[in-house]
Amino acid sequence: MIKSALEYQSPMVKLFFLLVLSIGSLSVFLFFSSLVMKLLWGFDFISDPTLLENFSDPFVVDANRLMLLFQHFGLFIVPSLIFLYVSTRNPRNFILWSRQYSIKDLLMVIVILIAIMPFINLLIVWNGGLHLPDFLSGVENMMRNMEDAAALLTDAIVSMDSLSEYLYMVIIVAILPAIGEELMFRGIIQRLFAQQFHSYHAGIWISAFFFSAIHFQFFGFFPRLLLGVAFGYLLVYSGNIIYPMVGHFVNNFTSLTFAYLIQHGMIDENIDTIGANSEWLFILPGLALGAFLFYLLWKKRNIGMDLMYVERGGLL
Repeated sequence: MIKSALEYQSPMVKLFFLLVLSIGSLSVFLFFSSLVMKLLWGFDFISDPTLLENFSDPFVVDANRLMLLFQHFGLFIVPSLIFLYVSTRNPRNFILWSRQYSIKDLLMVIVILIAIMPFINLLIVWNGGLHLPDFLSGVENMMRNMEDAAALLTDAIVSMDSLSEYLYMVIIVAILPAIGEELMFRGIIQRLFAQQFHSYHAGIWISAFFFSAIHFQFFGFFPRLLLGVAFGYLLVYSGNIIYPMVGHFVNNFTSLTFAYLIQHGMIDENIDTIGANSEWLFILPGLALGAFLFYLLWKKRNIGMDLMYVERGGLL
């Protein structure tokens, strides 16, 4: 029987299965995305990936957006759903999915993410200025070249000429990552590492490490790590994966919306980088407010759920 076939396997076996499943699923979805691209625009990026690097061509930008859409489903959403079907008796309990949530607490999550953004911007600047030792200069140059290429791709993808493009990008950049990445990293990977080490703290930090590492951007590693940790504690303290999903959505949606408004001259471009130049007037109050609201969520946590979360047989 396929359903729950891996239920009694160890967390490490399940993690390995998830890895293989993700690679296989991504390969299938990239293959189908290549067929769609060839049908729509005549691109065959599998035989020549450089075809997708001409960002001055609007069709190439559309092709990159489509591939990103397929990647969300192939790498995160579909493998996660298959894994939950094969590995657990009750997928909703395993990932802590509940239809019961507090609007007040969701608003607190939104305020937390907005409040810490100046500090995240400061971290981005600090992380971007890091340098590896001289004997690793070649590695650093390679990583910076990768970051520059990723930045060019990101700028091209989020260049939005119309409201319809903006709404399309909200789906790709904000909604799908909030669902797929949280489902996999907080819902599954964090839970498995927590069970393996009998500590939800270990689960949160290790899954956040992989969450940041999978983006392959070393000079943005620490801000993304911090966000992953914040999402992880939101899950455990709230007992509901909806909260980190909302937090993830707010983070991405806010950055995307700022980009759209800046591109169309509706707001000053400096608003998106508040905190980057050490504006402590925004950073410190934001951190204080974020910490206070996190404390309120921590006080409301279900301690019994904390204990069951790390047990291999708990909440399955």
